[in-house]
Amino acid sequence: MNKNKKLLVALSVATMLATNGLVMAATPAGQQDVRSGQAAHEFADKSGHEKKGGMRVVHGDDAALLDLLKIDADTFKEKIDSGQTLLDIANEQGVPEQTLRDFVAEHMTQRLDEGVANGRISAEKAQQIKDNMDQHVSDIINGKGPMQGHKGHGPGFAANEKLLELLKIDAETLNSELQAGKTLAAIAKEQGVSEKKLKSVMAAEMTARIDEGVKAGRIDSDQAKTMKKDLDKRVTDMINGKAPMHRSHGPKQGALANNQELLALLKTDAQTLQSELKDKTLAEFAKEQGVSEQELKALLVSQMTSRIDGAEQAGRLTADKAQQAKENLDERVDDMINGKAPMHRGHGPKQGALANNQELLALLKTDAQTLQSELRGGKTLAEFAKEQGVSEQELKALLVSQMASRIDEAEQAGRLTADQAQQAQAGLDERVNDMINGKAPMHRGHGPNLFNNQELLALLKTDAQTLQSELKGGKTLAEFAEEQGVSEQELKALLVSQMTSRIDEAEENGRLTADKAQQAKENLDERVDDMINGKPGQPQPREKVDF
Repeated sequence: MNKNKKLLVALSVATMLATNGLVMAATPAGQQDVRSGQAAHEFADKSGHEKKGGMRVVHGDDAALLDLLKIDADTFKEKIDSGQTLLDIANEQGVPEQTLRDFVAEHMTQRLDEGVANGRISAEKAQQIKDNMDQHVSDIINGKGPMQGHKGHGPGFAANEKLLELLKIDAETLNSELQAGKTLAAIAKEQGVSEKKLKSVMAAEMTARIDEGVKAGRIDSDQAKTMKKDLDKRVTDMINGKAPMHRSHGPKQGALANNQELLALLKTDAQTLQSELKDKTLAEFAKEQGVSEQELKALLVSQMTSRIDGAEQAGRLTADKAQQAKENLDERVDDMINGKAPMHRGHGPKQGALANNQELLALLKTDAQTLQSELRGGKTLAEFAKEQGVSEQELKALLVSQMASRIDEAEQAGRLTADQAQQAQAGLDERVNDMINGKAPMHRGHGPNLFNNQELLALLKTDAQTLQSELKGGKTLAEFAEEQGVSEQELKALLVSQMTSRIDEAEENGRLTADKAQQAKENLDERVDDMINGKPGQPQPREKVDF
């Protein structure tokens, strides 16, 4: 557990099975997870925990851990909340490290064996985890399993534990099948799951998320009732490809043309939506499709709120920053769908291109042209935000949440390993601070062009002119990064993530076919390695380079 993160952790340390690794989780009401292993997508805990007042009552492994540590549940929670690791607590309680290691390893092994017996993980994957058991245990007791917080965000298909368990499939296979053009209903049929059962699970999760929104005060009962209207029809459209799956990014993403719930609500496909938004507002198109503005707003507010909550649960946003990010959310969504913050091809909040970032434009109450003009005129993003009545803290909260979500997406999709994702997340708050305050110049916000790449400049703690000068002087990008205290692995993790996102966008927008997009991703890691090391055939970029 990263001591710099606020961890919402309670009583349970439950070993859980994952598609490509093992999850060791301490969770409040099943919301938070500690992950060890690559692209872990956990299954629901089957240990039969009861709940009282939203907190799980300890049973089994939980009670055994508390007994081992000679500590009560409330004290354990306080210590975890304060940032202590399991090893810290064990040391304080006089429990030898080896005893703790043996305990964790024993219970992990037991859960793995149960998972194999229940068919939730293959024997081969279980053995792979066991072969690296010492490292997994070390990561868990020392808090190195990153807090991702993906649970509970609704039906993000490849990260939906209940769905994966229902289909008896892993996230990687599901992603692959959807990318090949199959509908979710077709995959379910192949796995022996009826469409009725699939719809039941999907509808239940979407309904639960709406109900959570009402309880949390994010949406009112009328909005909830509107969202539940025709839910059965929308789920049917979604699983049958009438709202295209597009790589299973799931409804928490605001990328309009890649937002399954939105496409299902509007009874349209990504290509049609993109075409219509070239000269219509989202609200206007929704009206033509028989969807009221209230229904549209209710969905988008719920999705954006869920994403902020996820960032808070994962420790990427403090409670105060999360609250600020939610302020005036209803008004900002209203601006967005009514063209006061232009939609610009529906790239949505996951994109880092400032002039094409709908949530940012809505927050700043501006349009793309004005933002570009102000930044070109020499203002920093923070200065312009202040003029628009937006605090630096609000601005940072939004951008950190967006950038972190993009890294999470890359990890879920298998484009980044867990270690690479963790490195890309490291120092994110500081990098955003540098970016908005001109320490890494904004340069029109075009995204990952080498000398116009805000995230890269922030990571390297440099400006475009210095970077250009150093590369022209004969240094490779990797050499300059090393001088700036940035490892080659960190550098590669960022660039691979950015380049992959650009390819995905091109495919979503119809500029690349699925085959061409796949070809563009082939050997991407190796190509980035060649590029940053200036190997023959991959000359160092001198000017604007589109990835």
